[in-house]
Amino acid sequence: GEDAQRAPLTSLPLANCVHVTDVTLRHAACFLPSLSSASLRRAAVTGQGLSVFAKACPNLTSLDVGGCHGVTDFAVTRISLLCKHLTTLRLTNCERLGDDAADAISLNMGS
Repeated sequence: GEDAQRAPLTSLPLANCVHVTDVTLRHAACFLPSLSSASLRRAAVTGQGLSVFAKACPNLTSLDVGGCHGVTDFAVTRISLLCKHLTTLRLTNCERLGDDAADAISLNMGS
């Protein structure tokens, strides 16, 4: 019917939606395999939630998780491994990140 004719959603702008959680991401990821861009700035998500999201949305080219205090080195490593088309990854004010995240970005996303 009507749903079959809709174009797939490719952008998910949820910046400053502070009530977006891992549960939100898990549900969204199930229905958005064509997603290419997501802004989750200041969302209440964890590294685990972002890892699940990255696995379900491998076509991401742009991801903004700035201000997400749950972002970890592990999550950035998973994102860099799973989202092979990613060209933009915003990590502003992600205070829990260290050298492992930088190494993963350099190794998996560098040219």
